[in-house]
Amino acid sequence: MSRFFNITTSDDGTSTIFLYGDIGDYTEVQSGRIAQELMEAERVSRRIHVRINSNGGEVYSGIAIFNALRHSQADIRIYVDGIAASMASVIALCGKPVEMSKYARLMLHSVSGGCYGNKQDLQRCMEEIESLEGSLSEIYAERLGMSKEEVKQTYFDGEDHWLTAKEALNLGFIDDIYDADPVPADSTPAQIYTLFNNRLVEPQKNREDMNLEDVKKRPRFKDCASDADVFRLMDQLEEEAGKVPILTKENTDLKARVKTYEDKAEAE
Repeated sequence: MSRFFNITTSDDGTSTIFLYGDIGDYTEVQSGRIAQELMEAERVSRRIHVRINSNGGEVYSGIAIFNALRHSQADIRIYVDGIAASMASVIALCGKPVEMSKYARLMLHSVSGGCYGNKQDLQRCMEEIESLEGSLSEIYAERLGMSKEEVKQTYFDGEDHWLTAKEALNLGFIDDIYDADPVPADSTPAQIYTLFNNRLVEPQKNREDMNLEDVKKRPRFKDCASDADVFRLMDQLEEEAGKVPILTKENTDLKARVKTYEDKAEAE
């Protein structure tokens, strides 16, 4: 499983899903995988935290994720750790509640897209973009208490609208602000995105290193002088383990044959 797609469960039974990366069928945050992870999280817990650090991505994939989270029977709480831009800002709205790190950023802008073809093809593309903006405007409007047209005029004007956590709270996008490990005050949105991604990756890397050190302490690995020796021994053990089913079957067959001879001898 990709390091950006994982479910962790805490001691109190809360599951956490990370939406770290771009949204789309061929990128880190894939709607199908998120839906599967959500179903797995619902199976083991009723409280689910969704943590976001995403620059956005494909609208249709984002809408699928939004609907999966919105219709979940679990208690969905969303935390914007770093960036919730474009389609990610829409997904963030379905949390009950939605909280942002005081260093995070929310961003809204017009739908972008493109196509190739004749003027009819281009016209259909423009109509589809306008239709999508209408759908997204309804989602924002429901959260903000604004009309659909007010949202379109304010945020779908061709500009990027970056909001700090305080601005997002005052406008009604989020419910609260939480503290987090600080980032440099002059960080750009791109730098914030990278910082929070690294904070997710590094603990996992450290955990992998720690696990390898634990393996070295086991008696079977005491003579391994290097990590390479450890992995070679692991390969040998894996190969031996692969032979177990075959050996077990042979053992069972031999026992059956011996039993047949014993029964025959006893009968004679």
